[in-house]
Amino acid sequence: METKAAIYCGGIKPGDNEDEVKVLGLNLWPKAGRTNLRLEVSRLYDKFWQDIPQRYEDLLEIATYIYSGDQAVKRGGEEAATMGGKWRRRYHYHIPVRVPDFWDAAEVKATLRQTLEFLSDDYYDFTFYSAANAPEVQTFLKIEAASGKFIRPERIALFSGGLDSLAGVVEEAVGEKRKLLLVNHRSCDKFSPRYETLVEQLTGKVSPVPLSQLRVLINKQGVPTEEYTQRARSFLFAAMGMTVAAMLKLDELTCFENGVVSLNLPLCEQIVGAKATRTTHPRVIRGLEQLAKLMAGGKDFQIRTPFFWNTKGEVVEKIIKNKCESLIGLSRSCAGTILRSNAKPQCGVCSQCIDRRVGVLAAGGRDYDPAEGYAVDFFRESLPKTVDKIMAASFVNRAQECSKYQNAVEFIGDYPEVLLALPYLDGTRSGLAERILKLYQRHAEEVDKALELMQIEQAKAGRRRNLPADCLLRIMLDPGAVTVLPAAGTAPTKLVNGDTKGQTPSVATAGEEGRLRWENDFEDIWVGADHYDLRKRNTARHCIRFLVMMKAFDKATARHLEKEIEPHVREYAKLEKLPSSADGNLRIQRYFNDPEKKYHALRKELVKSAGRNRCFYLQVT
Repeated sequence: METKAAIYCGGIKPGDNEDEVKVLGLNLWPKAGRTNLRLEVSRLYDKFWQDIPQRYEDLLEIATYIYSGDQAVKRGGEEAATMGGKWRRRYHYHIPVRVPDFWDAAEVKATLRQTLEFLSDDYYDFTFYSAANAPEVQTFLKIEAASGKFIRPERIALFSGGLDSLAGVVEEAVGEKRKLLLVNHRSCDKFSPRYETLVEQLTGKVSPVPLSQLRVLINKQGVPTEEYTQRARSFLFAAMGMTVAAMLKLDELTCFENGVVSLNLPLCEQIVGAKATRTTHPRVIRGLEQLAKLMAGGKDFQIRTPFFWNTKGEVVEKIIKNKCESLIGLSRSCAGTILRSNAKPQCGVCSQCIDRRVGVLAAGGRDYDPAEGYAVDFFRESLPKTVDKIMAASFVNRAQECSKYQNAVEFIGDYPEVLLALPYLDGTRSGLAERILKLYQRHAEEVDKALELMQIEQAKAGRRRNLPADCLLRIMLDPGAVTVLPAAGTAPTKLVNGDTKGQTPSVATAGEEGRLRWENDFEDIWVGADHYDLRKRNTARHCIRFLVMMKAFDKATARHLEKEIEPHVREYAKLEKLPSSADGNLRIQRYFNDPEKKYHALRKELVKSAGRNRCFYLQVT
């Protein structure tokens, strides 16, 4: 079961909660009691500061609370023994805002919740309150005089200091001579000297073209840091970018991330956490754009992702092409920011570090990103943790699988998560699917090239048996060294005589069939353009899930209610006791009935009877 957390912000007093709910108080407002958070935005020049709508002040605070709550509540285990049930957390934020009517609007709240849930792989509920004693946003801003040197930027770019964002600034500021404003967030000051050196050297490369930067820092006092994955960090990043764009009256924001990381197809079943990084996934980008549009009163807003169709190696090549390869070693890509040191800023074993090593090697930039900067050289050093061995091996396995596909149909058959991105990209579905396959196949070529380079370099050590048995180079030579299960939910499980007891149904947690689309393991479904939230109707959710798993899409494949559907729903929908079916009085309507009759239309639209034999199917055409 997921961890539940109630987060009370800005001096709001906690209410009554169930025993299993973790209660946390977060406060940015001095007038609302003791503060335990401080949001600081520095290097904000007075020549572009101007009054902005109060909803942007609210946005900055909401994003700060979400980011801090993300770190304060620990996820469950990363492995799939719990099928990811403990990985996700269920948040309920109670936040005072200056413009409650705006934040309580159904479209705003739905956009906020759905974007965050897909981004961080958690659940979110929000209760907004009319604010009292709200400070002015200037409280958070360190506005500096520009001394006559301020030049209005052409674009705002989110700049993490990672390899992709470095390549983006190099491409646009050095290569295209554009005037950029960099928005940076750092979770701690530990790497500030390294970051400042990177920006200083980058500024020297773009001179005389101005390069401005704006820094966002959150100071926490007494707020625990229990979780280091920081999935919600990019929302804080984007919120600051939207606010600055409003100040400058710009209608776009740029985020640099390669497409393999943006799509982040699952590596394997055992590593649940690997599925959750969706910082620049097309759906997240479109959700953020929609929120920005609502913030701007209906004016269109674009978040540019110019590297979406590039691999990591192709991104690194842009740095080398612009003669900025000396900056590669100063960038940081590691997911475990807080746990790293300046001497070894990359852990070497997370998916981001592995992608970085492979991309740099494939692009010919190895001399500018030495292995000494990694806590573990996964190619030739021991990987004692099982999860690290699985991560490295599955990263290579996925690349090898992608290199074998003949067409996009085969590709999507094994990776239906591709379908999650297609509605949010420009182009035909078939054309986009083929293009994504080609992206992953170019990535596979980079993985092969990096492995070949390292195998040649370590050939002598290999012959002399000086490489540890649990390094990647040895693991890849021994097919039985690590068991890597396929990505969860890539193939249906056959059930014998309709008996589902004791079996875990396997079906893609996200996908589509005809006009039916589902996400979050059928907690969200769409029938055409109509959305249904099944979080509080588990019987309906598992009925639909079972029919999809059994491919019951016409009368010939319909499934029997008492013999097949009912046992499955009874087994998996544990939130309520289902009626006995022994007397044959069970009605499929019971799965969908609720006092508000929200799901009545869903049943009539989607679930169809095959006739008098008590069998049902989904009408998805």
